[in-house]
Amino acid sequence: MPPSSSYSVNTTDSENPNSTSYQTRGEAIRRLYDNWSSERSETTRRRLIRRIDVDNEVLRRRGDIAADESFVAIRLIDSNISKEKPTFVNYLRNSHRQAVFSPIDGVYDGVELLEQFYTRGMSYMRWEIPHIKAQDGASVHGWDAVELKFDKSVPFHIRAEHVGHDKLWFNLDVEDIQDAAYIGRDLVISKRKLKDWVTSFGFNKEQVDFILDKDSNSNREQHATVIISKVWFRNKDNEVMVGYWHRDAQDWLKSPSLAHVGLVKENGSPEAITKYPIILLTYTESEEPEIVSTLGRVWLDRYKQEAVCTLWSTAVTGATRSANLYASPNNASDQPIAPLQGLQLEGNTMYNQPINFHTPPAPSPQLVDFASKLETQNDQEIGQVNFAVNNRKDSEKTATEIKSAESSQTQLSSVQLVFFANYLREFHNSCWVIINSRINAKLIDNVPESILPIINKPFLIQPSGDIDVIKRDQLEQQRRQDWPVVANTPIAIPFLIDILKVSYPNDWQRYAQVMQQAQQQQAAQAQQQNEAKTIIAAQSNLLDATVDADDLKGVPNLNNQLQKVKKVAENFLNPPQQNQPQTPQG
Repeated sequence: MPPSSSYSVNTTDSENPNSTSYQTRGEAIRRLYDNWSSERSETTRRRLIRRIDVDNEVLRRRGDIAADESFVAIRLIDSNISKEKPTFVNYLRNSHRQAVFSPIDGVYDGVELLEQFYTRGMSYMRWEIPHIKAQDGASVHGWDAVELKFDKSVPFHIRAEHVGHDKLWFNLDVEDIQDAAYIGRDLVISKRKLKDWVTSFGFNKEQVDFILDKDSNSNREQHATVIISKVWFRNKDNEVMVGYWHRDAQDWLKSPSLAHVGLVKENGSPEAITKYPIILLTYTESEEPEIVSTLGRVWLDRYKQEAVCTLWSTAVTGATRSANLYASPNNASDQPIAPLQGLQLEGNTMYNQPINFHTPPAPSPQLVDFASKLETQNDQEIGQVNFAVNNRKDSEKTATEIKSAESSQTQLSSVQLVFFANYLREFHNSCWVIINSRINAKLIDNVPESILPIINKPFLIQPSGDIDVIKRDQLEQQRRQDWPVVANTPIAIPFLIDILKVSYPNDWQRYAQVMQQAQQQQAAQAQQQNEAKTIIAAQSNLLDATVDADDLKGVPNLNNQLQKVKKVAENFLNPPQQNQPQTPQG
């Protein structure tokens, strides 16, 4: 049987009605959908605040700013989100595996092969994009989500699809999205595709024609798309149902049926799920329990961005005005002040009356300095502590201060990654239960025989970023520091292989093979040398025993040759020690 998981265990909403009829549920869904109208408007507003897409020429034509004024858009919020993003992408991508399978009740052979198999199957084209989009949406709005989708075009038939903050709606008072009575997801599809779904997926033709006709009559400009909603809820048996709905329809676009995300029984037939196929990512957590109380960077940085834009706009406008030259005749006049058009002063020219020249004062340098300090403070607050230290105006940055800044950033980044890690942990555990069921039903091809004995064992599945990215860097640094100590010990080669395995996960096996071949060659050469020494020692002893020195006195040439042979044998058997180079005396 497949391993147990939270994917198939969930609390029951005792107030859930048993009926799936539109008359029973339609009005409740409509009220819930309408309750989210303010959040949809806020989502649009937050995106505008993040982007600050303004054109100074348009502002001048509308009279929002004067002709010599400038609005300087400092996109502080977008910059903060962009500075945080590499931390999450690094956590997601910089590992040779997507998840770590830790056995719960023992040590299993083949776990590493299982991790490799899982990673290959989940590394389909653009697999990381939904997670990056969800993280970006959570950073802006406070939370975002992906949906688990059954898709036979990918190796394991399961993939993540980004939902979008303003496309997801649920009961406003829930603390856990799995406790919601209803979850809706808005889908923007073409009208042509919606018509095709009548034939392809059994959509209600009468209701599809009704909403398309109503949309055409209510819009002077014909839109090519229409928004429909995918709605999940639970039936009386706590099984997740899914139907398709539209705000103006009078019935379901497609009647609810059991939701299917690829989970199957051992015979291959679909198995009902009791957990909504939505994985929620929150940007942070606070003592306020409701999901909708979670805040993102727009709420955190809005007024800071407004202050920086104001300061820089004031400085630039002041600098522009201080560069303009203003002139007036030196004689007093009772006439109203008015510009004299068409006059141009020329050099080397005599005028019949003196003229006063003046310019508005330049903006104070403290204005720019204050804006810069505000941006530096912002970098410190979002966790870019080392960036803030390195960009500080003074030059007295000690190594200790820089090291402390880097350490502080590591700690702050780790805090931010906790929520992302929890999100990925839920995603991988949910996917594995589905994949495991399909392996047992023989619906997934090319499963290695070596992992079949352990696939139904209980595992603690964690995102690999915890071990392979964060802890890997710490371990690699420690091993490099310890290498001089162990370099001349018996554990040198295994220790070096461990360093290579962490530093070069794709190449370490090739390097290890070369080192093992070199060790084998050295061992073979040593054995040959020992055998040669044994033979030469035996021959030298035999020569001493059979040849009498007195017999060689009459043959001096032969005696000299024999002495040379013995000398060569002695040098081979007992090589002379090389003289150590003397240290130069200072």
